[in-house]
Amino acid sequence: MEATKDVIVLLDRDGRIIDCNEAHAKRLNIPRDQLIGRNVFSLLPDDVSRKRREKVEQVFRDGKSLHFEDS
Repeated sequence: MEATKDVIVLLDRDGRIIDCNEAHAKRLNIPRDQLIGRNVFSLLPDDVSRKRREKVEQVFRDGKSLHFEDS
């Protein structure tokens, strides 16, 4: 996960962070160890949170990985 500067986040079904890379921690300006266990959606603005929650729900529903960029 650290071999890329892209943000990588592993979530459970409820949006809690299981693991993430340093790029994610740096983007949020929160130490990585303080992100583990937090709900990723609570860290984002409401409009971004809604869109990303829909994407996460889609992944769990379809069982397929997903790559996307915020528009």
